[in-house]
Amino acid sequence: MSNLKKFFVLAVALVLALSVGVDNALAQTTIAQCIAEEEMSLKKVRSEGITEEVSAIFLDCGEALGTEIDHSAKSNLRFTITFNEGVTITNARNSDNIATDIAASLNSGEDLAHPGGRYVITDDWGEAGDDVDADTATANGKVIDDNIVEFRLSHAATTDDQHIRYSFRGIRVDATSGNNVRAEVSVSRTTDYQIIPSNGRVIVADPETGLKTKRQGNAISGLTCTASKGPGSGDLDNNVDAGNITLLRLEEGFAGAFQLGDMFMLKFSDVPEGVTPYLRPGDEGGNGDDTDDGDGNDISCGDIGMQLRTRLTDGRAMASDSNDWEFAAVELSSAGSGEAYYRVTRATAETAAVKCDIPIYWRRAAGAGLGTGMVAGSFAPVSTVKTASSSAPTPRFVETSASFEMISIDDCSTTLLFPFVTNQAQHDTGIVIANTSMDAFGTDPHNGKCMIHYHGSMGDGEAAPSSQESEMIDAGGQLVFTLSSGAPAMGISGAAGFQGYLMARCTFQFAHGLAFITNGFGVGTASLAHGYLALVVPVSHDDRGVAAGGHEMLNN
Repeated sequence: MSNLKKFFVLAVALVLALSVGVDNALAQTTIAQCIAEEEMSLKKVRSEGITEEVSAIFLDCGEALGTEIDHSAKSNLRFTITFNEGVTITNARNSDNIATDIAASLNSGEDLAHPGGRYVITDDWGEAGDDVDADTATANGKVIDDNIVEFRLSHAATTDDQHIRYSFRGIRVDATSGNNVRAEVSVSRTTDYQIIPSNGRVIVADPETGLKTKRQGNAISGLTCTASKGPGSGDLDNNVDAGNITLLRLEEGFAGAFQLGDMFMLKFSDVPEGVTPYLRPGDEGGNGDDTDDGDGNDISCGDIGMQLRTRLTDGRAMASDSNDWEFAAVELSSAGSGEAYYRVTRATAETAAVKCDIPIYWRRAAGAGLGTGMVAGSFAPVSTVKTASSSAPTPRFVETSASFEMISIDDCSTTLLFPFVTNQAQHDTGIVIANTSMDAFGTDPHNGKCMIHYHGSMGDGEAAPSSQESEMIDAGGQLVFTLSSGAPAMGISGAAGFQGYLMARCTFQFAHGLAFITNGFGVGTASLAHGYLALVVPVSHDDRGVAAGGHEMLNN
C-alpha cells in the first residue's frame, strides 16, 4: 500500500440559495467542490491494538479547487464518517455518546492560504462553541453506531473566503482484525440549502504486527541436587553470572510501533517452586547508564528508553528505593505465575524497527521444584473489551505473544532397569546399586535414596510386593541386597518367591547397577551363575524418554 497522499474526489455540491418572494425561489447559487484526503504518510497501526488512533481525515473545500464559496454565512453542516464493516469505533464516550477526544476543526494547512478573520464553531450536541482562530477551533463527534461518527457543525467567518479546510482527528478503532481501515465521508446541510449528496472513501489505517517476541540464546537447564548445574544462588549485583541470565527480545513489527508511554507485560508461568526471576529496573535513571556494557545484565533497546513500571502480581509499583543498577525480584504465585511491566520512557523517530533485549536473571533456593518456566511478552494493558468503554484503559491490547521456555529444573535422579530377576526354582538374585557421583573428575557428589519397584508375580500366584524405599546411599556407597532376604539395615525387606523385573528410581545422578543370578539356592552348591549390568532408562519428569525414531534409548 502506497504511503503517498491519496485524494478521492468528494463531489459535494453546496448550493447557497436566497429566498425570493413567497415561493422561496432560488435566486443565487454558489457551488463548492470538496476533496477528502488522508494524512501525507498513511498511519500504520498495531494489529494487537483495540484503541488504535487512525490517520486524520481532511476535507478541502473552496477556491483552491477552482470554485468560489461564501463562508461568511452560517453553514450548518453535518459530516458523517462511516468505517468499513467490521470496524468498531472504541473511543470512550459519555452518556450521550459524545466522544470528547474526537475533534473536528477548521484550519488551513501550510500549503493553503489562511482564510483570515475569526471563526465561531459550534455543534448541535449541547456543547459550547469555541470563539477562537480557525486553526484551534474544535467540536466533538457523536458515535451514532459501532462504526459511524457524526459531526454537526455551525461556523461563521467575519470575512468572506474562498477556501476552507475541515479536519477530523482522534478517532480510535479496534485494529485486531488486521484489515485495512477505510473511512467513507459524507456531508449534508440543513433544508436551508440545496444539497447534492456525494461520498468519498479513504484508507486511514494499515494494521500490522506491532510486536514480535522471541527468546535470545538458550534456555537455562538446572538440576535440583547441585548448585553447579545452575541457576545461581549468589548475590545480586551488577556482575551476576551471565550463565544464569536469559534474554527476552521485544522487537517492533514496524518502525515507530513502540511509542512514548507504551507498556509491555512480561508474563511468567509454570516457574518451578523455589525459583525466582529477577529483572533490571531500567536502562536509564539512577546510574545514568542507558547503554549495554556487554556484560549481559543491561537492557539493550537502542534509542528506546525502558523502565520497570510494576513487578508484583497485584500491580503495585516497584519499591521506590530500588536502584536502577540492581535487579528486582518478580513476585510469583504458588503456581509459579506472575507479571511485570515495562514502560517506554524515551522514544525517538526511527527509520528501522527497534529491538529491545530484556535480561531475566534466575535464582533458585535449595531443593527447588521441578518444571519448565515460561515467559511471554505483549503490549499492555491486555484486555478483552473490544468495544467502547468508559472504564477500560486507553490504549489497550489483545494478548498475542507465544510463551518461550526460559528455564528448566530437572530431577537429579537415575532410573535403572533389571530386566530379569528371580527367587524361584532354587534360584536367587543379588542386586547391587552404586552411587558413583563421587569420582576423580570434579563431579558434585550427592547422596540419595532408591525406590525399588517390583514388576512380576510370586511363585504362589500372589501379586508382586509393594515398592520399597531404601535408606540414604552416600556418594561412593552401594545398596546391596538379595531377593530372598533383602537388606533390612538399608530398609529393603526380602521378596522371597518373586520373579519378574525390577526398576530402581534413585534420587542421585550416576547410579549404576549389577544383577547376579545363581541356582542351587537352599539345596546345595550352585552350578550356574550369571551377572549383567542394569540398563539406565532415560527419564525426564517421570516420563520414559523415547527417541525421534520411536524407540526407547537405553544404555549401561
